[in-house]
Amino acid sequence: MSKEMQEEKTYNISEIKDRLPENLFEVIKKRGVNELRAFQFEAIEKGLLDKKNIVVSAPTASGKTFLAEIASLKSIRCDNGKALYLVPLKALAQEFYENFKNWYGGLGIKIGIAIGDLDSPDTYLQTYDWIIATTEKIDSVMRHGAGWLKHVTTIVVDEFHLLGEPGRGATLEILLTKLRHTLPEAQIVGLSATIKNASELASWMDAELILSNFRPVPLYEGIYENGNIHLYWRGEKQGKFKSKGDDERPDLRIIQDTLLQKKQILVFVSSRRLAESMAVRVSKMSEKYLSAEEKTDAKKISEEVLDVLEKPTQQCKKLSEVIEQGVAFHHAGAVRAQLSMIEEAFKKGSIKVIACTPTLALGVNLPSHTCLIRDLKRFNEEDGMGWISVMEFKQYAGRAGRPKYDQEGRAIVIAEKEGEFDEIVERFIKADTEKINSQLFDESILRTHLLSLVADLFIRNYDQALDFFSRTFFFFQYGKTRGLEEKILQLFGLLEEWGFIEKKNNTYHATPLGKRVSELYLDPLDGWRVIDFLKESKNLVFKDELTYLQFIAGTGELSPPFRVSAKEKDELVQQIAIFENSLWQKEPSYWSNVYDKFLRVFKTALIFYLWMDEKNEDFLQEKHKVMPGELFARVQSCEWMLYAAQEIARKLKAEDAVEIFKKLKIRMHYGIKEELLDLVRLKEIGRVRARMLFNTGYKNVKSLREASEKDIAKIVGVKIAKKIKEQVDVQKTVQST
Repeated sequence: MSKEMQEEKTYNISEIKDRLPENLFEVIKKRGVNELRAFQFEAIEKGLLDKKNIVVSAPTASGKTFLAEIASLKSIRCDNGKALYLVPLKALAQEFYENFKNWYGGLGIKIGIAIGDLDSPDTYLQTYDWIIATTEKIDSVMRHGAGWLKHVTTIVVDEFHLLGEPGRGATLEILLTKLRHTLPEAQIVGLSATIKNASELASWMDAELILSNFRPVPLYEGIYENGNIHLYWRGEKQGKFKSKGDDERPDLRIIQDTLLQKKQILVFVSSRRLAESMAVRVSKMSEKYLSAEEKTDAKKISEEVLDVLEKPTQQCKKLSEVIEQGVAFHHAGAVRAQLSMIEEAFKKGSIKVIACTPTLALGVNLPSHTCLIRDLKRFNEEDGMGWISVMEFKQYAGRAGRPKYDQEGRAIVIAEKEGEFDEIVERFIKADTEKINSQLFDESILRTHLLSLVADLFIRNYDQALDFFSRTFFFFQYGKTRGLEEKILQLFGLLEEWGFIEKKNNTYHATPLGKRVSELYLDPLDGWRVIDFLKESKNLVFKDELTYLQFIAGTGELSPPFRVSAKEKDELVQQIAIFENSLWQKEPSYWSNVYDKFLRVFKTALIFYLWMDEKNEDFLQEKHKVMPGELFARVQSCEWMLYAAQEIARKLKAEDAVEIFKKLKIRMHYGIKEELLDLVRLKEIGRVRARMLFNTGYKNVKSLREASEKDIAKIVGVKIAKKIKEQVDVQKTVQST
């Protein structure tokens, strides 16, 4: 790389000393920040520290976050306000929270995190100065009327370009519109990857735009072809280099090439199955690249991975085996605790190779020297096999190059077919990222937010609704559209028909039921489905767990339902016959165009039913191809929907239904039969230990209270027995008092 490529003008950090509180400036110096890059200095010159709105569009790892940090900290120190740091994912929120606590905890600034319960105003946050939160969480606390929000003076939006992502993007757009309406004096700092229409986003936010293509670690984008790696920098070819590996498979050869340089590599593939098979292949040749110390660390991590679940699954064992060789797979089908272990081990260097799905590109900051983007095409149900977007390619590529460790980063793809090389160059290497477009026109999203806007008193009539939406990015991009106006009018009618809003004197009000549906963060359609279910289910001759689970599995909260393979269909049809009398939605004609959807919903309900019947993770993966991480994510969604149904039933005074939903929620959480409900009330008692105790004769808490610690220890071990006795003895004391 030429000298011109590497250099960018920098400014000594002392040039902004007078603009920051003295103790903050000293903390920044201690962190090792001695100079500002040109775009950072430009942002400060354009008003970053003077409460001006700023949008920064720059590559990954360029230093955008530092600007958000100093803007937030100055706002807290000098304006006596709160700073809000919005991120798209819980894992990212946790990472920022830990980093900020580590860097700035000594300043006496109280840093909090909000990523959990969506049915709470989280009033405890009023005591914190700097709050890191997910977009959905802040949207939720606004619906609960959190008073502490009025003290926010700076709002940071990380990954601002996700405004164009289906689903999540619309929530971010509405939230920002509400925050700007509620807090007109608050400063907004948007951090974005390099995007085509960054100026449009900045104009919408009334913000100064800061553009930069600088990376502290230069990124080469490369194409592997016939043993050679062709490297490009900013679309210009820099040269051709012979790869150092000797394997015949191109992907394994690139991995070898990286390991021979004593570097780490992320391998992006299109599916979970491919991530696991890739990790297994690499593990057969990776051990020789580990030092003795790294082998010891990898062995320790591999053992810890096995202890995450009460009983290790086959997937856990496979993951443990490859980790011992310095390799891991990373996808949503793995358990979050295991993924966290993998991420930490990769940061420390004990794991050299991670085979991963696209979810990692939007997760925690996990850079490596090389990123192999093995699959440039992906299958989706609507369009079949197609190219990934340029934005997605750049997201993967942006993971390459670790500051303080690497002189450069490499993002490599493979050209195997004739003519593919030139197409990759034009389609990805030289191409601009796609334009970001508003996702607000989705009817489900409009329904949800329209109800919340009425419930939160943002809008009271049709004209106010149009005024509010005229401030959105959608309106900024497309202007006044008849389609949007008609859809809003139609949705007002639906919300009124469902009983969530009522109209008096040309003014809309949320009914108590509508307010509760909004607080529960539900699509109003799902709220109406619950009400309809509660009415209609009274007429069912026979109901059991599957009746409720099939209903829940068909709601939008559980969409999309699990896929059904061709091999599964016959067995599922047999199961439908077995549960025929329990079905909420009856089986349609086999040739009906809704039959496939029915089958997927039934499978989802059946998985939940089997989980509550205490079938383990291995059984569900082997029998129905549902991985543990995927299972737990769906179980959490099902729990939430059961809780929402319970709350709606409570509002409607349907007490019998409240009790049923409450029991099902607890059973879903633990994956247990009803007979274990009493035992799992105790800490340290999950589905496995509860079943062991029950089968040995301890069928409830009372029987444990009467048993000796020694006898209980024979079943669950000394430590757990002691904790059980401490709890039941406390309960005994309370009851006697």
